[in-house]
This record gives sequence, structure tokens and C-alpha cells, in this order.
Amino acid sequence: MSTSIPRSRLGAMDELDRGGFGVVYRLTSHTLPGFAELAYKEFTTTPSVEEVANLTSLVEFRSRLDTRSRAVLDDVAAWPLQLVTRGRVVCGFVMQLIPAEFFGRQLLPSGLTVELPVKSQWLVVDPAKADAAGIAVPDVDDLPARLVLCAKVAHAFGVLHRAGLVYGDLSLNNVMFSAATPPRAMLVDCDAVQAPGMASIGQAHTDDWTPPECASSGVPQDAQTDRYKLALFILRVLTPGPHASQSVDPSRMDQVLDLEGNAMMRDGVSTDRAARPTAKDWFDYLSRFLTALTSPPTVSHVDVDVTAVLAGSMATVSWLTEGADRVVVTASDGHTVSCDATGGTGQVRVAVTRTGPFTLSAENRFGTTTVDSSPVFVLAPPTITRITVPPVVLPPLEIGTRQLAGALLGLRAAGPDLRGMRPGGPDLSTLRMPIPAARSAPQLAGLLEDLSNGISKLAAAAASTVTP
Repeated sequence: MSTSIPRSRLGAMDELDRGGFGVVYRLTSHTLPGFAELAYKEFTTTPSVEEVANLTSLVEFRSRLDTRSRAVLDDVAAWPLQLVTRGRVVCGFVMQLIPAEFFGRQLLPSGLTVELPVKSQWLVVDPAKADAAGIAVPDVDDLPARLVLCAKVAHAFGVLHRAGLVYGDLSLNNVMFSAATPPRAMLVDCDAVQAPGMASIGQAHTDDWTPPECASSGVPQDAQTDRYKLALFILRVLTPGPHASQSVDPSRMDQVLDLEGNAMMRDGVSTDRAARPTAKDWFDYLSRFLTALTSPPTVSHVDVDVTAVLAGSMATVSWLTEGADRVVVTASDGHTVSCDATGGTGQVRVAVTRTGPFTLSAENRFGTTTVDSSPVFVLAPPTITRITVPPVVLPPLEIGTRQLAGALLGLRAAGPDLRGMRPGGPDLSTLRMPIPAARSAPQLAGLLEDLSNGISKLAAAAASTVTP
């Protein structure tokens, strides 16, 4: 790709924007490999020799990059691609046209709706103003989306600083953003970047963005001044609201970042140039913080206060989590209990009806982490079961004449002589006493008792018949 091109070869173009330093056109026929659309910025005034030399160095810098590094640069910056000449004078440069996702339909105060790149200034104003203008911006409390934007700007500055480049005039108006998923950021006005080894081009400062050491005019900008402005960009984007675009107060971040981030911010906006975090420091920190913020919760401890219980008894499940909004405890029988988990620790009482572990699910909007407790064994209480016992059947018992005679012989030995019984008395020799069959031991005992009583009565009757 040639580093320069005559203006006459650019073909047709449509004006997009006009400012104090130049006019930007959309190129409708000129193309370059790797770019969907191109734009041409024509300078309002003829650039100085130093500015042309610096711009030439920027174009050559990109052309020397390997394919991967060039793609990284093109993703984060509308970088100068070709010098444009009119005769032998540089009159502007070709750059990529900001991708369509960075444009938004904006309602002007006049009532006219136009398509314009969305500047980061919209990230810090009152959200009602953005809504009124029809600008899609991350919610004030959508910290992850804002962290992504800040991390991408830090990454872009890291790319420049590794090559010895100084961006210079960083402000909310020089960073375009897209609220798409994932959010994107892109640096513009890159023709004002200071190339290493080149004469100073006198980089500008936007109001409310001047580093302390540059309060006096004529002090050149460098990587340390870029770091100061980068810290201001992060501070203002992460703490939107009244006066955010002018704020230099690091305490605004106290409820936004952690201790490490707050310390970095204090150093970033301090007068101590050496203490200011580098772009890489910010990128690494914001990436870690974002990962922790947008990861599923962690569960470091789940405990149950019992190991074995009677069915229906209660068990206490306790937990320790990080980053969870809600905890759901599921018993082995499928019963669930949901609890708030923003405090990080908690416990709940759950009935135990089936042997097994409790399953704890810690949830946030980025995912769910599931952990099982140790199992709880359910013991069944003792029960009494009635058993049917078949009846005991004893063989029939019959006492005949011989048995009764034997019993009477025993009575004669101790009782009256029955031989002298009155004539006509009972003939005991033929007496038989049938005994019904006994079907159980108690019945048998009763029959024997009845038999004994009967014999006694018989003996008494026999005695009354003896002749005196």
C-alpha cells in the first residue's frame, strides 16, 4: 500500500463533519485492503513541516507492524493510513471510517435527527439527557460495561506507549464508544499523536484535562501526561453524574473499585509523575476486577450440622460464598429453599426425609456454581408389627370307667365303705363321664378342675347312700 495518494485519485466523497482543524469526508469509491469504508480528513490550514514529518512517521509506523499488531491497532484507533497530496503539498490523510456500530441516531436541539459517532461524553452526562437525545449508553450502574470500555482505552494506550507514541489530547470527545455487546471504544484524531524521535508538534490539552505539570504553557507531553489523562478518563466514566466531566477527585471511586483500584486512582491523578500507573497497569487491573465482577460466584464452604437423623427431622445447612446474589438449597427429596446471599455467609433449616447430600447452588447474573454437602443419613423409627398365631389344638381327652374306678378306689381308701350303700342307689360300676376335647392349655386346666369337682360331688353323693 502506497503511503501517499493524490487527492484527485480519491474519487467521489460526501462530507461527514466539519471542525476547527479540518473537514471529514466519506470516500465512496477509494478502497484499501482490510477496511469496509474509508474517510478523508482535509486540513483547514496547511500543516507545518514538523507536522507533515510526524504524520508521515505515523503512517510508516503502521505499515511496519506485523499482521496481528496492525489488526490490534486498527481495532482501537482511526489511524492515518495514507497521506493525501495536492500537488506537492500534504493536504490531509486517509483513515478508516469509524465502523457503523459507533454511530447512533442523535436528536439535535433543532429537532433534526442525524447519524453521528457517539462520543464518550455521553457516558458521564445525566442519563436523562442521553435518553432525550436518543443515545444508547450503558446504565449508570452497569459497571461491567463501563469497565470494558475503560479497559479497551487502556489497552489502546498500551499499544501506543510500547511503540514510544504519545497520544496527547485525550478527552471524552476523542474516544468514540459503542454500547453493543461487547462494548467497544475507538480513538480518533490520531493524526495529533506524537511519534518518537520527531520534532514536537505542540500537542493540545482539552479544558479540564491538563496535567498539573503542564499548567505552564510549553511543557511537552509524554507518557506520564498520557497516564494522568487516562486515569481521569477512567475516573469520569466509572463515576457518572453531576460534574463528572470536570472531576479530579479520586474519592469518587471509593464505592466503585476495591482498595487496589482506589490506590491506583489516587496515584494516577497525583502530582507525582513517577507514581502514576501505566496503561498496562490499568489494563491488567481492570481486566482482573472485571473478571472477578462478572464471574459465577465461588463457594468455599458448605456444612450440615448432622450426619444422621430420624426421618422428618431438621438439619441446618450453612455456607460461605463470594459474589453470589442468591443461594438455593435443595434437599435429596427435591425440596428447595431460596435465600439471599449478598452477605456472603448464611444458613437455613431444612427437613430431612431422604438419605443423601444437600445441593447448594450459588447464583449471580453471570452464572451458577453448584456444590454438594456431605450426605445425611435418614434413620427410620422402630415399629411394632402384629403377627397372627394359629390356635393350639390338643387331642381329645376322655376319661372312661377305668379312670373313674381308679379315682374312686383312691377315695374308698380314705372315705366311707360304699359296699353298704342303700339298695337302689346308683351303680357306679357302669358310670362313664365323657370329657369334651380341650383345644388349649387354659381349656384343659378348666376341664380338669371341673372333673375334680365332679368327682368330689360324686363321692359326697355316694357317702349319703351308705346304710348307717
